[in-house]
Amino acid sequence: MTIQLNPQNVKAYSVRGIARLEAGYLPVALVDLQKAAALYRAEDNQVTHQNILNIIQSLQAGK
Repeated sequence: MTIQLNPQNVKAYSVRGIARLEAGYLPVALVDLQKAAALYRAEDNQVTHQNILNIIQSLQAGK
């Protein structure tokens, strides 16, 4: 619901991505995490942007 009300809510995408990952839904978790990374970059939050990218790369590599 939060994302529907505010589609630019970066924290909501991050939290939902992690929740989906923990539930075993990797493809949709990656979509949410990629959106979060893009929003963090747009906010000029480079540290968190890079952290999210590192998570995405690890997941895609199967680690």
